[in-house]
Amino acid sequence: MPEMTASRSKIVLAPGVWLWAGDTAVCAGLTPKALAATHASWAVDTAAVGPWNPQSGLWRAAVDASAPVLVCGDCASAMDAAWTLLDAGLLTEHAAVLAVGQSQGRGQLRRAWNSPPGNLYAAWVWPELPEHWAGLASLLAGYALCRALKERAPGLRIKWPNDLLLPEEAARGQPTKVGGILVEERRSRVLVGVGLNLASAPPRAELRQGAAVAASTLPERHGVGPLVTWLDLAPVAARLVRAELAADDPSVFVRRMEPLLAWRGQWVRVTDEVGRNAGNGFSAVLVGLASDGGLKIVRDGRESVLYSGGVLPL
Repeated sequence: MPEMTASRSKIVLAPGVWLWAGDTAVCAGLTPKALAATHASWAVDTAAVGPWNPQSGLWRAAVDASAPVLVCGDCASAMDAAWTLLDAGLLTEHAAVLAVGQSQGRGQLRRAWNSPPGNLYAAWVWPELPEHWAGLASLLAGYALCRALKERAPGLRIKWPNDLLLPEEAARGQPTKVGGILVEERRSRVLVGVGLNLASAPPRAELRQGAAVAASTLPERHGVGPLVTWLDLAPVAARLVRAELAADDPSVFVRRMEPLLAWRGQWVRVTDEVGRNAGNGFSAVLVGLASDGGLKIVRDGRESVLYSGGVLPL
């Protein structure tokens, strides 16, 4: 089995679906049978992509994939596991690590992330970003995911800078958070964390009071769990990311994705970056995006650009 160490491995995962078989310091190993037992949705996926064959200390599924997808058991976080695998040389560009569950999942500003089995927790390897794209990575990921999920969740919106919202009409009331994005960069390498609520969502009491919309799950797609969801959306999202980076015009990208911004053209309450001052924030009109990914607002007749903080509907 390839060791998850800082030294470079001779094994690089080929495109396909792989299951990590041996326990390590950063994640638990599983057999296909054990994977199916973690949650009903994983049982569906395990059968859908099988049969599974043992190979070099891993299990490989019969289904094809455009990039390597490595499933691992419970871990601290999919991001930590992916960084270790990158250091070991196992992962290629656009590969992904999917964790069944996370004990120390993290979101923006390293906030704790509720991570029970059944939802999607992915760490997605991106190419190195040119400097003028660095501030747009989270928005580019959100744009690609919204487009890739448009059939399953029409009207999906981006709550600046990194949340995915189900619109009011789909959520049958107020907009609800169904996913989140986390971007980390180390030594010119980029990992994009993607979390989607497929089977469960945290209750309101577990969310930051006064600084977060309620959470819900994406519309159910019968017979599709976290792995098949990723296999469906990842190739589409990757093509969209490649196309935008190849065009290399952030200003055009910004104009293209602005319609996906939640509450664009509406009054919002601006909060501080950690959400402690939601009650002491200020009201403004959300105008759109600056070319570098900042949020344009108008307050007291003057336009300004936000680079930290958050917004909530009034």
